[in-house]
Amino acid sequence: MIKIALFVIYNHRYDKNIDKVEELYRDKFTHIFHVIPFYDGNRSNVLPVYANSIYFQSYIAQAFQQISHQKEQYSHYFIVADDMLLNPCINEKNIFDFLNLDMETCYIKDIREPHKKCYNNRGLHWAWLTQFTYKMNKPRVEIKTVLPSKEEAVSQFEKHKIDISPIKLTKQVRSLIYCIYKAWYGLAYRTLITIFQKNKINYPLVWAYSDCLLIPHSVMLKFCTCCGAFAATDLNVELAIPTALLLCTDKISTDNKLGIKSIANEIENIKKIENMYNFDLQKLIKNFPEDVFFIHPIKLSKWK
Repeated sequence: MIKIALFVIYNHRYDKNIDKVEELYRDKFTHIFHVIPFYDGNRSNVLPVYANSIYFQSYIAQAFQQISHQKEQYSHYFIVADDMLLNPCINEKNIFDFLNLDMETCYIKDIREPHKKCYNNRGLHWAWLTQFTYKMNKPRVEIKTVLPSKEEAVSQFEKHKIDISPIKLTKQVRSLIYCIYKAWYGLAYRTLITIFQKNKINYPLVWAYSDCLLIPHSVMLKFCTCCGAFAATDLNVELAIPTALLLCTDKISTDNKLGIKSIANEIENIKKIENMYNFDLQKLIKNFPEDVFFIHPIKLSKWK
């Protein structure tokens, strides 16, 4: 039997959005939980969490622990951002049909190999650098037996056909690093050169848009354990969540695999939508593109 727990993740304490989110989802999902940092109110379906939003993978782990011992047993956990607008036709009864997803497979929008996008129009991509600098043996953080070893992680990545080969220190990359050096200082430059010359990844990582997930119960505990470990070692959420998924299951589908479309952090498209509907939420809902899974961000405080 399908029973979905909807986790709505708030990066910030914004209680005014609770009623707006409830209105969007109350007729579509029976079990709605608002996951809000440092909440001290009295709403029974709000789960307070305590962490930095840069590591909001910890929010998911804390929320899961709060409901995991309830009498209600959930088959799946659907995790969305509070400033995300789902296709209004989606509900707990048809979401698997909409996504063309079987009930044992996890959903995430995409998974990207950091070394294949080592730079963009803003310069060196931070996700690439983190491959070389991330360490799970931080002082007073005992997770060596919690996360898979590097060798086990590499093996799991290979199952998913993820290429973990680090990028070579080409002239192009050297030139890019030198630009950082000119804008920054010599120590940083020398440190980067040393890291790249070693050409050695400390721990395999991937990165992804991580504000929308669908996870079966069979994977959730292991996933949350890895998320908590990554949060304890200060790994950014956009690396932590997709990496945790890869480490926890062999069954993951993305937009490309499922043949679906979503609009996420596409600034130009979001601005077009805002201008087209003049921040009228009901108009957007009424005219929501049929083939789009979700639009993000839709800042509810701006929309009337």
